[in-house]
Amino acid sequence: MSSIPGLCAGCTRRGVSSVLGALLVLAVLSTVVTSVIVYYLPIIKKNAEFKHENELIDRFLEIVNGYPNCDIALQLGGGETLFNPLKTSATIETNVSGYVSLELLSNATFSRKIRLGCVNLTIYNTRIANVALTYSDGGVVLFQGNRSMVLKPPTFDKSVDIIEYGRNITIVLYNFTSPSEEIAGNGFGYISVRAALKEKLEFHNVTLINITVNDRIFQKYWGNYLESFGFKQVSSNSWILTTLSNVTIVEYKVSISLY
Repeated sequence: MSSIPGLCAGCTRRGVSSVLGALLVLAVLSTVVTSVIVYYLPIIKKNAEFKHENELIDRFLEIVNGYPNCDIALQLGGGETLFNPLKTSATIETNVSGYVSLELLSNATFSRKIRLGCVNLTIYNTRIANVALTYSDGGVVLFQGNRSMVLKPPTFDKSVDIIEYGRNITIVLYNFTSPSEEIAGNGFGYISVRAALKEKLEFHNVTLINITVNDRIFQKYWGNYLESFGFKQVSSNSWILTTLSNVTIVEYKVSISLY
């Protein structure tokens, strides 16, 4: 076979080798780029969302220590990366998680019904499963899909705080009085909780204290709390304490604002 006039056989082979080498480099680069796009960029995005979610949860948990007087700032949006600027978003809402009814029997019957307030945080992710948290009664529950986990067990002293001094008992009630509220987005969200003294009442020679609880978040935990003060369960949601004591009722009006 004759060679191309003016072009030596060695030059032809070197030219073909250069083209094949360039094609091989392009093939390797294409494989690397595809692997990065398909495998590594989603992992980077997922890790960024995990980091943002954990930071948001840690910040939300601060409400446990501050309630009923605290201010919390939450960065609702996050999880963006250099190659994926899409941010996650979140929703904060407040509503009523249940009621506690208190009844005292002395010379006359006194009764009071308080609302249990709760704060909900829902985080909407793109690469990991969405999570929702609920604060109520001094505790926090995390929901993910069909699973739930108590991150912080309830203490109830943020709802009904019972203080005993021999024959003198003080019961502090935290009554949630704000309407339900919600904010959503990927900017900053703020939770402001404030408690103001509503009234303080004193009762003498109380013979019976009856507490009835309807709590959709932590109902099953109330028994241990009340029974630690000597209350006896008389129905699925009621406990009584037979006593002869002076009882002081202190009620705080708790308001939660979102902005």
